[in-house]
Amino acid sequence: MIIPAQSTTREDKDSIDEEIIRLGELARGEFPILDNLVITCPDELIDVWKKQATLLGERAGDVDRILKSDLNLILTKEFKKVLSKKKIYYFRDDVYLKQIRLAESLYFFWQRSFLNKALRQSSIEKVRVPAAVIYFPSSSGISISSYFDPGLKEFVVKSPIKLPVDQLIATDQLVTLANKKLVVPQVYKLWIEKKKIYIYQVQPFTHTLPVSKSSDHVAPKRLNGEERLKTATKIYLKGDQFNAKIGGVDGMILSFSGSEDLDDILDKGFQTASKNPHLPIIFSLPQIDDGDYSGALRLIHDPKKLEKFSKAFLFLRNKKALYNLHFSIPTPRSVKELLEIKRRLASLGISRKNSLKIWVNFSRPENFLNIKEYIDAEEDGLIINLDKIFELLLGFSKEEAIIYKAEFGALFKFLDPYLKYLRTIHKDILMEGNLLLNQEILDFLIDQQAPGVVVQSEPLAFSLPSQIYEIERMSAIKRLSA
Repeated sequence: MIIPAQSTTREDKDSIDEEIIRLGELARGEFPILDNLVITCPDELIDVWKKQATLLGERAGDVDRILKSDLNLILTKEFKKVLSKKKIYYFRDDVYLKQIRLAESLYFFWQRSFLNKALRQSSIEKVRVPAAVIYFPSSSGISISSYFDPGLKEFVVKSPIKLPVDQLIATDQLVTLANKKLVVPQVYKLWIEKKKIYIYQVQPFTHTLPVSKSSDHVAPKRLNGEERLKTATKIYLKGDQFNAKIGGVDGMILSFSGSEDLDDILDKGFQTASKNPHLPIIFSLPQIDDGDYSGALRLIHDPKKLEKFSKAFLFLRNKKALYNLHFSIPTPRSVKELLEIKRRLASLGISRKNSLKIWVNFSRPENFLNIKEYIDAEEDGLIINLDKIFELLLGFSKEEAIIYKAEFGALFKFLDPYLKYLRTIHKDILMEGNLLLNQEILDFLIDQQAPGVVVQSEPLAFSLPSQIYEIERMSAIKRLSA
């Protein structure tokens, strides 16, 4: 039998091991599985071993004679045809570049399995030789293992190199979703090539495994979102609607495109705030960036849109008593612009009072250059868009930004004095953007003791805290030893 793992089912359990069947279940569930082939031991080989069972132990050392007479049973035309289309063969944690070397390894794997079982079983006719899985990576990569220990509530990654935070997050998400698919915890062997992660082996998690705190990545986490590992850095979840109670975050940002009608705004706001009364919800005015007018200026020039969103917010907070709702203003281009939109909002009934907090979005270098004037304008917190700041600061387009992602020195040099100043005045800060998934960025922000980060998805909100916890721990050790 020569088939891919995704074609295996429970009906194949007599000839294929449970681990391979579980791999097939993940493949059919559209999980990223490394290109593979499942091959069973040829019946002719098993028949030879059965007939010579009493002599096989002596013959096992006669490598040349065995290979010359038996290798062709493995390298069939069908098998050789499949192998000829691949460049690299990966079997039992070894890489092979030649078909004959792979066939030799398969032969001895099956032979040893047969011998070990034949010695333990009373009837040689009942001996079953396990199927083998051969993987075909497209290029060189690294092999890691990862699992969630339900007893210690720890997420563990064993890797020969230090992985960047975005790959640790992706690994955590993959393991979490795969465990949900297979119901019970597993130990996963993963292959990383070209920044993509593939599953290539699944084994049941049976007991707590030894880990090295120095070389392995070990991060406490909780399966229940409401019991999320607490970090000094707050986690906010951003989205355009939340119809259920959300656990495991410190707050939420409800975003709008600007095209919603009044009923849509009211429905989104009510569903989100009423089902999450335990969380602060930031009602974010739309940051419309098409054309010459954007951010706060766009709403200043569109008073009807500003009035529509303001009325919806006041109705939800005051009439529906959703006092966990707060308010954010899109990016202003100047302090004068911020004061003008605040004046217009005040005329509509929205201003800093009682428990209502007003946040302002920062996405332009000018916002920082005039930081003290903005602070004098009296807002409760800042939401800083790192992606926008990075693009405008270095002076290139979004497309060009992809090329320069690694050049963060200018960004750090620019932000450093402003973040220190904001920390001294105890201003609430939330950092958002895809750059948060970069290890250097997270290290810098946590070293600066940035109070909060914004994520765009629930899986990320579930995974990121364990990475932040580890960075915070290392940052604290560094400060204490300085």
